[in-house]
Amino acid sequence: MTLGDSQSVRLILAPNTDGYVATAELQDGKLITKLVNVPRPSNYDIRAVARLESVAFDIQPTDAREYELPINQPMEWRWTVRPHGTGVHQLSLNVHLRHIARAPASDVREYLLFSRGLDVQVTSILGMTASQSGIFGGIGLVSGTLVTLIGYALNKRRERNLGFAPTHRQNGGAAAISKIGKPNLELLLEQRQGVQISEMDGVLLRTLFGNYQRVVIEQEFRSGYSGARTYLVLPIRADGRTDAHTIAKVGSKSDIDREYANFVQFVKDTLPPITARIQEPPVATSSALAGVAALRYTFIGQPGRAPVSLRQALLAQPDPALLAQLFGTFGPNWWMQRKPYTFQAAVEYDRAQPPHWAMEPAHVGTIKSPWTGKSALADLETEGRLGVGDVVQMPAFASVERRSSGKGWSLESAAVHGRAATRVRWLGDTFSPGEFGRITASRIDLLQRVLISMDLYGFPDILPKLNRLLSQTVSGMQSTIHGDLNLENILVGPGGIIWLIDFERTREGHAVFDFAHLEAELIAHVLSEHMTVPQFAQLIASPAGQPSPDAMLLRAIHDMAGHCLFDSGSTREYDLALALTCLGATKHANLSNAARHMLYLAASCAAKDL
Repeated sequence: MTLGDSQSVRLILAPNTDGYVATAELQDGKLITKLVNVPRPSNYDIRAVARLESVAFDIQPTDAREYELPINQPMEWRWTVRPHGTGVHQLSLNVHLRHIARAPASDVREYLLFSRGLDVQVTSILGMTASQSGIFGGIGLVSGTLVTLIGYALNKRRERNLGFAPTHRQNGGAAAISKIGKPNLELLLEQRQGVQISEMDGVLLRTLFGNYQRVVIEQEFRSGYSGARTYLVLPIRADGRTDAHTIAKVGSKSDIDREYANFVQFVKDTLPPITARIQEPPVATSSALAGVAALRYTFIGQPGRAPVSLRQALLAQPDPALLAQLFGTFGPNWWMQRKPYTFQAAVEYDRAQPPHWAMEPAHVGTIKSPWTGKSALADLETEGRLGVGDVVQMPAFASVERRSSGKGWSLESAAVHGRAATRVRWLGDTFSPGEFGRITASRIDLLQRVLISMDLYGFPDILPKLNRLLSQTVSGMQSTIHGDLNLENILVGPGGIIWLIDFERTREGHAVFDFAHLEAELIAHVLSEHMTVPQFAQLIASPAGQPSPDAMLLRAIHDMAGHCLFDSGSTREYDLALALTCLGATKHANLSNAARHMLYLAASCAAKDL
């Protein structure tokens, strides 16, 4: 840290079957984790006393913080520290347990539960404090800005004199955040058995961990549907010392930059310390891989015990308590801080569906109807003005991005207030505004191709209702949402701690959006692994009469959603969200036939009364 700055230190005791997991966290994301035993003798009350001390820092609060330690409840302490001078200084963190007998009251037993020294490097800029350097930096910034503006004006004048034309680039992504770095070609990448990395991932990892001698890639977490890869990595220095495990994510630069920006806006200062923290801005390269980037998350774990995804945990033991803990940990700061929200369902759930149209380049043909991009293609379809086989002249799109499969492009119009953006799957090798496109499939066509001949077991088909459901006005609640709450973005760490990663789609949105997405994930990747389709159809047809673990998991998610509804006496708001989410999830190519069939059933069942 810099002289003159302050930093926060947090300590959390999280319950574990073997006791508690003590996790100390500094503001820069450094974690120290230890499993501690907490005996609970009968007829004694237990209190935990934590104190942070150092002669080299001002520490607030200064006194010991003592709290009762209830059973199966986490406990958190937080301090703010400010250094007196530069150098390497140590903070001493100690936690004692006090066993206080209920009778006789004089019997008090105390012992040390957790003790750790935290080394902090304090630096300064030319001997100045942060505030002093900020003043001089501000003067330099003003001076530099004036020079830049003068240079810019002179350069623009030169361009006009030489006849240069301005250029425009569409990227549809977040503002550039990634730092450009060079890969350390001498860095050794070691992969545990079963872990495969691409050449591109290797370049990004050598850039992300360029200061190390080697890294061990111990595990890959299955990602959702974005095409990003997530690895558990152990970095090792030149002298053989190992740093803490970390989680590295590699993906498209626009997605990674957006994820970092969302983390800063929605996560960094709102969620509890057991949330994974992005350690530094993402990195990219200036090579041919300029379209990809990587970032690092802190890792919450114990030596020798790798975390598991919620999918792995629920496959091993379908325990609804894990879902309840997810809500209990993150609900108070996210989903429960909500406000009334009236919106058209398509604004929140259209993106879950396939694109409105699939199109291919058309070199000949008669234009059926002009389309400027100002009218939604779905409206033109509903009005009977466009259909499969028709040709349109393509307008400019706000976003033009290569599909993650590498085949074709995803085109997206600018969103109009209160309406969903129009999305097109362009099947050509290149795309330019003004060229002609022939419609090869509508959204319904794309869904029917993957749902053909699937038995609905008596549930009314949701497909004929889709456009009507998307056009419904919803009176709901709005909160901060994760936006991609899939089972691989929820990790189960030491002591059953639930923590989150991947904030690329975190935003303000429909409060039950995450729960509908989580239920679709549960159906596709957990229930489909040990249930048949007929068994699932029976389960959702009469959920109240099913005491099975699978039914309890679904009930747990419905309970979570129930806390966030506009009208707690009606499930219609969540039924609509679930129907649209489950139907949209059937589009993903990595699903088994059974998983896709069960999602189709869940969507049709949820929509039966809508």
